[in-house]
Amino acid sequence: MPRIESPFRPAWWLPGHHLPTLWPALFRRRPRLAIERERLELPDGDFIDLSWHGNRGDPVVLLLHGLEGSLDSHYARPFLETVAREGYRGCLFHFRGCSGEPNRLPRSYHSGDTGDLEQVVSHIRCPPWRAKRRRVVPGSREATRDTRRAEGAKGDPKGASERGVQSYGRPVCSRNELAMLWRNAG
Repeated sequence: MPRIESPFRPAWWLPGHHLPTLWPALFRRRPRLAIERERLELPDGDFIDLSWHGNRGDPVVLLLHGLEGSLDSHYARPFLETVAREGYRGCLFHFRGCSGEPNRLPRSYHSGDTGDLEQVVSHIRCPPWRAKRRRVVPGSREATRDTRRAEGAKGDPKGASERGVQSYGRPVCSRNELAMLWRNAG
């Protein structure tokens, strides 16, 4: 595999590979945000919780957290704060069982099922949000895989992007990408 050069350089006071990874999780500032919680009822009788931050009229950025992530993950609130500052309305999609409250059905997140993601994207497109443009930002490799599956669901590889959903091809959880996205997050 070829080596990819990057302009990213770790802080001199965080040597090695482990400290730069642990530092944000343990010491990053977690802003207090005005979070609006919404419960989306699903056709199967269960629910999904969404956490919103930003102005209602702004385009929506949908954040998919990593496995067992939530609004309490070290990256979630700073990310929502940053996208709001950039003129977007952030929405964190909590996978089943990850919002802090057990779901009604004995079913949890499954990486092969894109139905929940499709429900959330359809919900975002409907009033009262009236999102102009949406970006699906996977928070992990697993979320990237789910997003790709949803985009290619039903044999339509361009389906989601033609419906106005733009996804990034890689998760935004690597140090390089987080450094770029959060350079102004504090």
